[in-house]
Amino acid sequence: MLERKIMSNTEQYAGNLATVVYQNSFHGRQRQKQALASSLVEWAGDSNLFMTFKFAQGSQTSEERALKALCLFWNKMDRIWYSKSQIRHGYRIPRVCFIHKGSSGENVHVHALAKATDVPVFNKIARNSWVSSDKFSFDLHIEPVRNLQACCNYLTHEYTKLGNDTFLGTVSHIPANKSRFQPNQTMSQLKRLLQAHYR
Repeated sequence: MLERKIMSNTEQYAGNLATVVYQNSFHGRQRQKQALASSLVEWAGDSNLFMTFKFAQGSQTSEERALKALCLFWNKMDRIWYSKSQIRHGYRIPRVCFIHKGSSGENVHVHALAKATDVPVFNKIARNSWVSSDKFSFDLHIEPVRNLQACCNYLTHEYTKLGNDTFLGTVSHIPANKSRFQPNQTMSQLKRLLQAHYR
């Protein structure tokens, strides 16, 4: 009876260990990456912009510094598009962000999918805001989403190397209620947009 119990516990442990080993293997992460990319298509289905945030010295920029600059950037952008009251109620620019390190494993940069209403104005303000987010913030490349699945595949392509650390959940935001995306067209919002646009 005791031998059977020990054998059962050993088999259970071995099974769990095998699962952990598989999940952390290349093939395990490859399957997880595919599942994540598929889920991302549904989660960020309304996104119309693909963004690449670069640093002047990507190889010397830490993940912490990149995250801090990105957090500052999105807080600025949210505050331009929404009032303080709206932000308190969960209104933010929809986006999903992933950190990448390039083939060298040292070139830190960030990719994101985002949803914007007035794209030309958004692009101009976003570039100005990114440059002022950190002294090493260098370039912000923005292009329209032409193939959402391809964009999601690219966002998640370093998952096999970085695992869950590639997803920046603290700066990503997809509202459960789509109506919480639409900014109020008020004089205050127009003033904020004009100030940011002509800064």
